[in-house]
Amino acid sequence: MYNDGRLSGVSIPVLTNCVLQGNSAAGHGGAMLNNGSSNGQSIPVLTNCSLQGNSAAGFGGAMYNIGSNGVSSPVVVNCVLWDNRGSNSVVNSSATVQLRYSLYEPVVVTTGVDITGPGNLTTTTSPFVSTASTMLTNCALAIGSADPATTSATVGTTDLAGNARFTNGRLDIGAYQYQGEVFDQVRAITVQPVAGTAVSAGTSVSIPVSATGLGTSFSYQWYKGVALLSGQTSATLSLPMTTTADEGTYRVVISSSCNSLTSTTFSLTVDATPTVAGFTTLDNTVCAGSPITFTATVGIVTGSYTYTITNGTSTSIGTTSNTSFSQTLTASGSGVQTFTLTVADNGASAIASTTVTVNALPSLTVTASPSLVITAGGSVNLTASGADQYVWSNASTANPLIVSNVTSATVLSVTGTTGGCSATASVAVSVTQPASVILAGTATGSISACAGTASGNVQSFTVSASNLSADLVATARRVSRFRPSRAVASDLR
Repeated sequence: MYNDGRLSGVSIPVLTNCVLQGNSAAGHGGAMLNNGSSNGQSIPVLTNCSLQGNSAAGFGGAMYNIGSNGVSSPVVVNCVLWDNRGSNSVVNSSATVQLRYSLYEPVVVTTGVDITGPGNLTTTTSPFVSTASTMLTNCALAIGSADPATTSATVGTTDLAGNARFTNGRLDIGAYQYQGEVFDQVRAITVQPVAGTAVSAGTSVSIPVSATGLGTSFSYQWYKGVALLSGQTSATLSLPMTTTADEGTYRVVISSSCNSLTSTTFSLTVDATPTVAGFTTLDNTVCAGSPITFTATVGIVTGSYTYTITNGTSTSIGTTSNTSFSQTLTASGSGVQTFTLTVADNGASAIASTTVTVNALPSLTVTASPSLVITAGGSVNLTASGADQYVWSNASTANPLIVSNVTSATVLSVTGTTGGCSATASVAVSVTQPASVILAGTATGSISACAGTASGNVQSFTVSASNLSADLVATARRVSRFRPSRAVASDLR
């Protein structure tokens, strides 16, 4: 077909429900040549036409368009182009052909072929029942894919064979309306998987897709790389509690009774680095020797993990699977101390730190006045030092503490407190008994005995007596020897 609009001519033929099949040209444009050069116009409009098996020795097995210094812009709507010599199917010379809601081989799209119009489909499988017929197969993508705005006013009420042009509200691409049973077909994946994402281990991942076509009985099968994923047969890929083993690329194959489509790939990266949140102590100011309880929330671990708590001098190392971390150390030293918690799992680790103020315990000293050794019935003053407040074992808070009428050895303790920290010290008070003299015998007059001095185990006494006429026996308790002074010796004879 030659549409000559050159030399200021106009050629705008309208073809509806047409078949251009098996044509050949020794020159250009096997099925159609459209020439609008030299200020001419050649703008044919093809609606619901089928072009199959056309060829040309020159350019354009199906169509050759020339628009030099003129206009050549054919409009092709609801048409099928198949097997018209591949990339030589449509050739444009200073011309443009517009395809809308048409089905064609991908190689048809060359320079000047405008496919920006909506509804275009590509196929690598013939939509026709044979090379001699342009009737549609039961799985042709052309079924139900025509421009939904097309009406009977445009294409009539019957197709090229006289069959109803619209069936069940459906209009097909091409010259013939398919009359048989319509099979499910997946036409397009309208929502592809996201290109990729990175998540922390333990995070759940859901990747949805969506497809359109004829019917709704589509099946889904997800793959990781080339491996089929058992159980992943829905429109959404679900990966609960991800681990590093889930890293990789994923795709889904959506199938129908007629065909299948493969989605783009989705790449998943899983970060298995543990996390530590809220690392702190129940009390950030403690006394030396007191317990320090550390707590934290640990995340992104699988099963048991190792932990280390240290301030550089005190260290606790262990293994646990509890994500609500809690461990206790004993405070030592003094001052502000920094404790670090290191959690390790899956070859990665996380570190958190917190500070604790450790107050030293008071250093207590107790002094006695006059001495810690006193005579029975005597008293002693005990003075404590080294703290701010004191409580003695007898519940007294006095300092110094006066202990009176001590008759036996006594141990007293005192608790001193500074800044909420306490320490205890003890003292022992010893008691000595006074020496006594027993005088036995019969005496007249008067006698007196006064304690003298002691040396070793010998106690010397001074005894005064007068008018004694009886023997005097003197002994001393806790004294090994009794020596009367020379001054009174004559009176004791």
